[in-house]
Parts: sequence; structure tokens; C-alpha cells
Amino acid sequence: MKKPDYEFKNSIEYIFTNMSEGARKRRDELKLKREDIHEDVGMVSCLMNNKRNSRHPNLITNDKGKEIAEKLKYSNVDELLWGQINWDELSEIILVDVATSPNSLEIRKSLKSKLFIILSEYVPFACELALSEFNTQDLSDAKIKEAIKWVLNIEHLFDRETSLDEVFDPKTAESISERLKNRFMDRFFVKDLKPSDASEEKKGIDMFSKRFPFFLMDFLNEEFNNIKTAESSIGKQAYEFTKSALDTKKDLLIAYHNSVTNESELKKAIINDDDLALLRFTEIADKMIHYFNELQKALYANKKANQ
Repeated sequence: MKKPDYEFKNSIEYIFTNMSEGARKRRDELKLKREDIHEDVGMVSCLMNNKRNSRHPNLITNDKGKEIAEKLKYSNVDELLWGQINWDELSEIILVDVATSPNSLEIRKSLKSKLFIILSEYVPFACELALSEFNTQDLSDAKIKEAIKWVLNIEHLFDRETSLDEVFDPKTAESISERLKNRFMDRFFVKDLKPSDASEEKKGIDMFSKRFPFFLMDFLNEEFNNIKTAESSIGKQAYEFTKSALDTKKDLLIAYHNSVTNESELKKAIINDDDLALLRFTEIADKMIHYFNELQKALYANKKANQ
């Protein structure tokens, strides 16, 4: 299998960390030694300490995982592999992986741009995005995580009915976490397959760190394509206004450029000349951005009251 261009490192690490912590907890509860769990004590050590290496790139294998699951008193190997996953947490980590990935051409050109359009429904993020583009700087991880939490937990933009024919009802709508879990189970759960058959059908933990990114790309492309944001949403208006405000401010700065060397001197020059155009414009821009924020909060409160 070729190496994926997109790695989703934090998402993969989350799954391995939870697998390892769950197994270690069982070992301690049962008071077992490494050799009690499996004769391959090196693999057991990797599992218990979450230490992946060239020999054990996925901590364990389907074959030995079934034996380890039995010794640790799991009901089946899937409980050992995936039983500790919190699907809401994983969904959020996956989106953060996409939004903060600096190197992947595929994510940057496809998934990342689609996700940023969705996150721009959140007014503070929309304003910060316009500012970051104006200054050609990356957004901070904190701003990105804040927007993702809002999209998932406040506005529920990824929630939808299981059938396209059904009228949307927030009480019955399916979340992205639920769809991720169902798709993941279909793709990776071993269920009643023999370990050899599971590997043949590309299920279970064998080559998981290489197969999981491809699974996520397919899943997320479908998710993002199913979200239709309004052409004139508050977030889009806030983005366009901020972008225009920054461009106008730049034009005002250029007008004074010959007489000053920096913005601090510019403000002093404007004040001394009783020409407060730039400062007044900045104040108005700040007030408008505050207005967009308050409008979004009011609409959300009204939406909640009518549910």
C-alpha cells in the first residue's frame, strides 16, 4: 500500500492511546504479567506502553489480538481495539487534524478549504479568517478549535436526518459522530470473522495506520459535500465585511504613507491634523463586527426557544 499524503496523526494517536490505556487497565485489574497475556512479550509491552515501532507499527495484529483479548477478559477483539473510543471526541480531533494540517496538499486544496467554508458560519472565525488572509498568516489552533466546537456542539451543522426525504428535526437528527461510528464499524470491526479472514477483508488492526487516513478522506469528503451553507449567512456577511474593512483601511494607510513610517506615527499625525477618518473608520468596523456577533447569538437563542 502506498504511503498516504494525509496522515491524521492526532486522530490515529487518539485511537492507539485509548486502546493501550484500556488494555493496561485490564492488565492491572487482573494482576497479569506480560507473559501471562501472550508469549510475544515484546508486542505486549508495545501495547501496554503505546510504543509503536517498525516491528509493531499498529501495536498488535489481528491474529495475536484475539488471543490477547481473551486473556484480558474482553468480550471480543473489537472491544480491545475500539471499545475505548469516545466518538464525539474523535470527531472533533479529526476536524482539528484537517484544519491544522500544514503539509498535506490534498487536505489543503480539498478538505481544508471545504471545512473552512463551514467554520466560517461562526462569526468570530469568519472575521479571524479574513484577517489571517489579509496578513497572510495562519490562524491560531485555539481559534480553529473554538470554531469546530461551535459547529459541532452549538449550531450542529453536521447533524442531518438518516433519510433525505425526512424533515429535519434536531431531536432525531443523526450526528457526524454517529455516522463516523457506523461507517467505522462497517469498515474496521472484525466481528465474527476469523483473524485471517479479517486481514483478507482489510478489517481489524492490521495496517490500520495506513488504511485509516484513506477511510477518513472518503468519509469527510462525503460529509462536507452534504453541507449546504446559505449564500448570505451571517458568517459570510461578517467575512466579506471584515475583508472590505481591511482593504479600505489599507487604502487609507497608503494615502498617508509618504508622511509617516509606521501605523503608530500615522495615528499621531492624523490626530494632530484633526483628521480622524482612519480612527473613526476602525471604530465603525469594530462596532459592525460586534453587531454580527450579537446578531448570531440572538438568532441562536431564538432557534433554541422554538425547538
